[in-house]
Amino acid sequence: MAASTHTPSTSAPATISLKIEFGGGLELLFGGARSHQVRIPAFVPLNNSTASASPAVIASFSSTTETPTSPTTLAASTTPTSPTTPITPATLVDTISGSRLKDHDGDKRTKAADVEYLIHYMRDWMLTERPELFMEAGTVRPGILVLINDTDWELEGEGECALKDGDEIVFISTLHGG
Repeated sequence: MAASTHTPSTSAPATISLKIEFGGGLELLFGGARSHQVRIPAFVPLNNSTASASPAVIASFSSTTETPTSPTTLAASTTPTSPTTPITPATLVDTISGSRLKDHDGDKRTKAADVEYLIHYMRDWMLTERPELFMEAGTVRPGILVLINDTDWELEGEGECALKDGDEIVFISTLHGG
């Protein structure tokens, strides 16, 4: 199943809020916290680059005062956008070419945020240690169960499952006591 691409309307939200939960010891890789509230862009690069999606930058675009979870090693953002610019496909930056992403005239370089992007975001901005225990070959390692709103992600299209504001994603390690 191919990832779908979307051209957002002007009323599309800039970010979506998600609840992420961990079990089976997986929380130890994420600072020991079992539950996290995060905000991610509603539209993301097709290549799943998270360079423009630091929690600090996303918080500056949020209409709420909610502060996203971030590791203590969070570096200063290098995104060229400013807090007055909404996160849209045009404000995301392609980390390979360094150019702003565009999503018009049939030049599709963005997609709706999906679980595949969330996994990359978690690796880049939330994981505090041992990424090899969380990700392998661009997805979660074998032995990690993923539930999207209490439904096995395999029934939802795995990484291609589009995320919506308010979704709850649970990651459970079955290798270490899950």
